[in-house]
Amino acid sequence: MKVTIEHKKNHEHIVGKEWKEVYEGDNEEKFATRDIQEAVEEYEANLNANGFELGDDQDKVNEVYAVTELQEGEYSFDCGDFTYYITIEK
Repeated sequence: MKVTIEHKKNHEHIVGKEWKEVYEGDNEEKFATRDIQEAVEEYEANLNANGFELGDDQDKVNEVYAVTELQEGEYSFDCGDFTYYITIEK
């Protein structure tokens, strides 16, 4: 399995660091899972801070479930100033 996680700025002049991590193989799955969980938590916190609930959008609920279960696909989570782009390949 290969998991790629990118943390990219949504706007110019945003303070903070962009980064990209690639996890390959079963040995790195736990690290990928940890970083995915952090991304999902940040995404949910951003929604809540803006008066929304994750449960308000069934598509996003399904996307969060799929990414946390490491289902193959491409996912994105907008967290305000940054977006997480996650790609899972089997």
